[in-house]
Amino acid sequence: MEYRVGISILIVVCTIAAMAIMLIKSKRWAAKQTINEETYVVCYRPVYRVIIAVGVLFFLLLTVAMLLLADMLIFLPFIIFFLTGGFCVSFWGIVVYEDKGILIYYHPPFRPVQIKISEIEKVQFLENRLNSFERYRIRICHHARRHLDISDMMQEFYRLAVYLSQNEAGMGAEEDIYRQYSCGSYRIERGCFQQGGVVIETSELSDNFSVAEKTSGKVATAAFALFWLTASVLFVFNWKEWSRGDPSYPLLFAAVTLVALAGVIRFVSKMLRKVSVCNHRIRVRNGIGRVSTYHIREISAVEEKGSFIILYAGGRRIVKMPQDDSFMAWLEMELSNVE
Repeated sequence: MEYRVGISILIVVCTIAAMAIMLIKSKRWAAKQTINEETYVVCYRPVYRVIIAVGVLFFLLLTVAMLLLADMLIFLPFIIFFLTGGFCVSFWGIVVYEDKGILIYYHPPFRPVQIKISEIEKVQFLENRLNSFERYRIRICHHARRHLDISDMMQEFYRLAVYLSQNEAGMGAEEDIYRQYSCGSYRIERGCFQQGGVVIETSELSDNFSVAEKTSGKVATAAFALFWLTASVLFVFNWKEWSRGDPSYPLLFAAVTLVALAGVIRFVSKMLRKVSVCNHRIRVRNGIGRVSTYHIREISAVEEKGSFIILYAGGRRIVKMPQDDSFMAWLEMELSNVE
């Protein structure tokens, strides 16, 4: 019993120390970046740190209770998971140097990335019409790909939005020798998120958009897979203690492993699935990453089944996706032009 108490005290002390160190270091990091009035950090609001801290403390209590009562550390991986998330949230940020025209993107555990305003190719200002606390989002495209997504639930969001808008608008003004290097050549596009089970990215200046799974859906699926994967690993490490000669234990372990495997497959499928629309073509990426492109003339049938829409090409089903007003309007327009 004494060693259980000792381990419990060690886990509590190490967890609280890790949280305190991350909090102090993140504050010092943020203070170090803001060297003048034209430099600021776009980062997560403190409420996210509070949510993570509550999660850590919750699983810390459960871990200590399970250790003292049953000598099991079943919830310890969740503490580590939340601490890792807290580290990423604390040091995630975009440092904006307005006087230099530079953005530095910090996204641990990866190396910081420096982006010059002059190298940005496109900035999308998107309005979120889903049932979400988030209302607006900025999307920055750099080196021919989507690079940054910034939500209005982050600190200094509106200041960055004003800067990016004025930067583009100021390109036609008189050249200022002190700020000329901060003027980029990107174009501004405005669009919105539509209702439905997917996110529709649209633009007023182009007839292109992509259909992908919502971030909330990806996170929920990832959490489901992680939970059952952790459970299956714990079953392996505690085989002798938990089985105790019970013949049903291997069956229980097999069931948990199958659920974990199904969760991983579903998560990978959600991450890979995507439908893109561009220049009268539909580009479909399925759950294993294989990409197929179809011209609108190849669409042989459209079937509405409940809240889903199924597209056929040559009598073969090519994609099943939730119905959406924007996609349906685009599809009807394209099909009518073909006819």
